[in-house]
Formats: sequence, structure tokens, C-alpha cells
Amino acid sequence: MGYCAREGCQDQVDFLMSTFSKTTASIGGFVATTREFASYVRTKSRPYLFQATIPPASVATILEAINIINTEPQHVKKLWENTVFMRTELIKAGFDLGSGKSPILTLFVSDNDVLAQLSNDLYHHNIFTNWVSYPMVPINKGRLRLIVTSMHSEEDIINTIEILSNLGRKHKLI
Repeated sequence: MGYCAREGCQDQVDFLMSTFSKTTASIGGFVATTREFASYVRTKSRPYLFQATIPPASVATILEAINIINTEPQHVKKLWENTVFMRTELIKAGFDLGSGKSPILTLFVSDNDVLAQLSNDLYHHNIFTNWVSYPMVPINKGRLRLIVTSMHSEEDIINTIEILSNLGRKHKLI
């Protein structure tokens, strides 16, 4: 279930887009829209114009992941429980997560040197994060991206929050 479906507004948007790299653990993505807008996307979208075909093994992975999502709803329920829990606890700890609601938690860090060091420190605690800084985002708007899944245990999440909190204090983020 995507964000628009969760919020009950999928029939009020012109484009539905998603990546296959997170939810389905594969590659690629999609844009779903009306025939009218699809024609526009085909002629104006650089990513579409220069796309490559998704390998058959990746397509099989995507289809099976979608099948599991549709037939085993407990995974979606657990994903959102984990997301809300981790987001709530990180905000309580004092981190700036912005206004997002998705399972991709964005932890804002304005100092790029601190951002790089924090990401490195997390790596040495066996927590992999993607960090994004200028020029991909405005100067002093750097961020870490943490991805919550349904497979994370409560212990995993609590451990991550504790490590982040300790590092947040070390780097004077909280």
C-alpha cells in the first residue's frame, strides 16, 4: 500500500510514482497516469527517454514482492507500526525529521562535515544510511536517510535509536 492509498487520495492525483528499489528490493520504478499524461511523460521525461529494460530476474522479484504485499497484509501493518515507533522515538530524542510520514525517515543535519562523520560513525555501529548533501540538496540542508522495514525487530529499532541518540549528543545535534 503506497502513501496515496494509505492517505485515501489516490483518485485525486494525476501521477502515481514509485521506485522498485525499496518496497520490492529490486531496481527501476514506475509512473502511473492517464493516457493523456502518459503521452507527455513519454516525450518529455529524460529518465523515460534514456531508460533501460528491467532484467527478467528483477521483474520476477518485483512481481513476487507485489504478490506477497497483496496476500500477506501483516507485513504492511508491521512496516507502519515500525515507522511510527521509530519516527516518534527519534523526534522525542530531539532529532529534526521534518514533516515526512513515509518509512524513509529523513534526519536533517545542517553541517555537512557533521553529516559525513555521523554517517561514518553509524557505519561503524553496523547501521547503513544514505546521506545526501549539497549539490543534491541546498547548502546546509543535508540529511541522512534511514529506511524502516517490516523485518526490523523492536530490538533493532531501539538499538538504532540509542546509537543515534548517543551520536546525536556527541555531534551536538540534540
